[in-house]
Amino acid sequence: MFLIWGALHGIGIAIHKASRPFLRDIRDNWLTISVSRFLTLCFVILCWAFFRAPDLNSACLLLSSIFTRMDLSYAEPFFAARTTWCILLAGSILSLFIGEKLYLHAEAKFIHWPWLMKLITLMLVVQIVIELQTSNIQPFLYFRF
Repeated sequence: MFLIWGALHGIGIAIHKASRPFLRDIRDNWLTISVSRFLTLCFVILCWAFFRAPDLNSACLLLSSIFTRMDLSYAEPFFAARTTWCILLAGSILSLFIGEKLYLHAEAKFIHWPWLMKLITLMLVVQIVIELQTSNIQPFLYFRF
């Protein structure tokens, strides 16, 4: 499964490299950059099915279920059970649309924050990690190699 996962990423890189002459003709702006980042994110997420699945049938079933068993009635209980996770996921996806200028501006502002604000930010991040941790211990993934 790791070989399939790696091969998919290799194929993705090869397609990107082969598309460079076409991609050079597309102007860089916030829309094209955001769409590019979103497509890359979707590709990587779909490839993760092969990374984590125990076998090819499980990965194919998972991917098939994603596209065929979509039922919005699951959305409300899912959001209720994982509100913090959903908000962070939405924020992460929205961050794909932040331009470089805004990012650099925010970075410069953060650098000049007083140490107390940086400490509060660290405490907030630690609290989020604690909120999102699972109660059971996951086995080390690379033992499967």
